[in-house]
Amino acid sequence: MRTLFVSVFLLISPAVMADAASDYAAMCASCHGASGAGDGIALPVKPANFQDAAFWKSRTDAQVKSAIKGGGAAVGKSPMMPALGAAWSDAQLDAMVKYLKAMKK
Repeated sequence: MRTLFVSVFLLISPAVMADAASDYAAMCASCHGASGAGDGIALPVKPANFQDAAFWKSRTDAQVKSAIKGGGAAVGKSPMMPALGAAWSDAQLDAMVKYLKAMKK
């Protein structure tokens, strides 16, 4: 008997993924930088660098999703990171995590 596992990321529509790029540009790039290197505006606490492989090794997708959904304070990080869970659906949050992971070098 075979068991088939399907990642939730395979269920994200191309339209939602395209929206993730627009959402990132509108809501995230000013702090995290256009390419996700954490080099946006100068802040007291440096924003996450999504290009850094070490960032992704130390966090699960669920942890990153929680930070986006509940904001930095909800996960013990900077309260300057706003909570976006009320504005974005679960599919949008999943697409954003996938979009951010694509920035990893």
